Amino acid sequence: MNLLILVWLCYQPFIDKLPIMINSKLDKIVEEVAEKHNLNPRLVRAVISAESGGYIFQTRVEPGFYRKYIKGKTLKELPGKNPVGVDEEIEKEARSTSFGVMQLMLQTARENGFEGHAVELFDLRTNINIGCKLLAKLLNKKKGVVREALLAYNGGGDLKYPDKVFKFL
Repeated sequence: MNLLILVWLCYQPFIDKLPIMINSKLDKIVEEVAEKHNLNPRLVRAVISAESGGYIFQTRVEPGFYRKYIKGKTLKELPGKNPVGVDEEIEKEARSTSFGVMQLMLQTARENGFEGHAVELFDLRTNINIGCKLLAKLLNKKKGVVREALLAYNGGGDLKYPDKVFKFL
């Protein structure tokens, strides 16, 4: 029997409860991690809602980011450490992809000390911790001006991004 089918059959009774279980876990992690980084948990939840709708496995490839910041460079030329044994081309492609509930670019995660494999960014605690660390750093850099910090969090290309976040507050 296909492993995926077997897993589906085992978890079938829990599927309808899965969003509730995830939301409960998500809320708990957001509270803990936001407090650690001196952030308002409502702001963190709003960023999560705007970025991924809370979908843990959300990904988005950013070809423009790849062309502007990654293409033509070696991994040694890019900031951050890489996992041992990683394929250079796969790592470079992954660095221009956003992962998880806070839609963290692997490049940004690397710049903020993340040394794991890209798939580890789907872990709620890992993703929210790095996202909160980044958001706190940007709020500090922008002297507490939330709109400016959110623009920087999103890369600055979408001037309406802060309003998308604010509608979830």
